[in-house]
Amino acid sequence: MLFRSLAAVVDPETGTYTPVPLGTNGDMAVRNTAPEGIALMSWIRSLGGQIGEPSCEYRVDDCSKASCPNAGQCGDNLVSVAKDGESCASHCGPPSSCSEVASCSECNTYSPTCVIDQFGKHHCLSSYVGCESLESISCACAGKYLCAGGADLCRGDLASGFSCASP
Repeated sequence: MLFRSLAAVVDPETGTYTPVPLGTNGDMAVRNTAPEGIALMSWIRSLGGQIGEPSCEYRVDDCSKASCPNAGQCGDNLVSVAKDGESCASHCGPPSSCSEVASCSECNTYSPTCVIDQFGKHHCLSSYVGCESLESISCACAGKYLCAGGADLCRGDLASGFSCASP
């Protein structure tokens, strides 16, 4: 079973609404990690009496911490990650599990789509919703999923990374 949550951002000048994905729960959990998205989903869950995360908990790893002294090398397509409460990175994981990465160069075969958010932080995504394959990701087919304001605000390409212009 798949549960998908969407919100909408209204443009007061044109009166148009742009859909904003908040999260998906099912075989794979996805979550909008913007503070506003997290707060809105918490409020929505509280209306139904649900407190905390849903049963398929979405976790975001911290990939900005230095590796622990005894941590081994990560294999191909993996980066050093710290789990909740850890002071250093002692595990390996895919870049798509990171709340952010240092640069688009950390994105790889399994997490190829680099998105630079409005704060200049880099994120690696593993999905290619709307496109035929990972190799064909573009603003044309995935822009409405990459940018909250829609495909018109999407800039860049797979090689250089995607960013979202302000509406």
